[in-house]
Amino acid sequence: MKYLYLSGLCIILSCVVNAQLRITPQFGIENSKTSLSYNNSSDFSPLGVNLSPHASVRFDYTFKKLHGPFVGLATSRSAVNYSFTDPETGKTNYTASRNNKQLRLEGGYQLSTKPIYFNKAGAKNKASNISTEKSSAKKSCRDFYTRSHCGSKSYKTSEATSNGKGSWVSIQPSAGMAYIPTASAAEIETKSQGNINTYEYSAGNWKTAFIAGAGFVFGKNDQQKLVVSVNYLRGIGNLQEKSLTTTTDAKASTTYISSNASQWNLRVGIPISFAKNKKQAAPKEVIMIRERRVIQEKKENTQPKTEKKCGSSMYRCRKAA
Repeated sequence: MKYLYLSGLCIILSCVVNAQLRITPQFGIENSKTSLSYNNSSDFSPLGVNLSPHASVRFDYTFKKLHGPFVGLATSRSAVNYSFTDPETGKTNYTASRNNKQLRLEGGYQLSTKPIYFNKAGAKNKASNISTEKSSAKKSCRDFYTRSHCGSKSYKTSEATSNGKGSWVSIQPSAGMAYIPTASAAEIETKSQGNINTYEYSAGNWKTAFIAGAGFVFGKNDQQKLVVSVNYLRGIGNLQEKSLTTTTDAKASTTYISSNASQWNLRVGIPISFAKNKKQAAPKEVIMIRERRVIQEKKENTQPKTEKKCGSSMYRCRKAA
């Protein structure tokens, strides 16, 4: 069991080393709809569809730029204050108003596709750079030294190759849960003013919700420039059916009220990454060529100058006696 824990710890540490933290402030619009069921009748929306400004911030922690968890904060405004005085006509004779904005917490997991390049040449650039480095490193030592010492052209390693890849887009589907800690219980409250009773119910005042969405990350080369996301939310908790019992002329009657809420939003944001840009390491073949070149130059500097000409050896230029 001890070795199992150590193995799990090593896996977690290796994932953290390859992880990348990103913060994305986002702004956009949110469209919320709150529906209400009165005495088990068909649902109706007291205020219809509500379109309002929306703001959020998301913290992404991705492993190898492909997947990882996320947490965030966002504004929410789906609760509707529904009030009536007569339970028998409460479905048609009522007043409704939108509740204040609330702050919700979001969390879940997201995946990311590989970059889709807009330019075909840019899409092949990464693979071509790797193949160029390998083919350049496989050149014979004779070709290296004959071109650098005996010829007029100088040999350049693959480190001069361009690492630009062009513009691209990546798709990021995600799913998770949302939570509003300040949401009050969805009860039917009774307020009395003289001989008149007013009944108030907070419709769509959910406490937990399911969220899902898809983000489109636009970037250039190795940098992310813009994130556009579309997200959907469905209220789950705190929307159960509530009952109200009233007595009129010694006759008791019960009224049943329930609600549901859904939202979708469009967000636009600029990601801020905290990962350090790592330079691509040179292949082993290139490092070996550099070391041989340094050793050869040291030998030439310590020996008297003599006329050089190309020999028949496949690995170096021979010196004429």
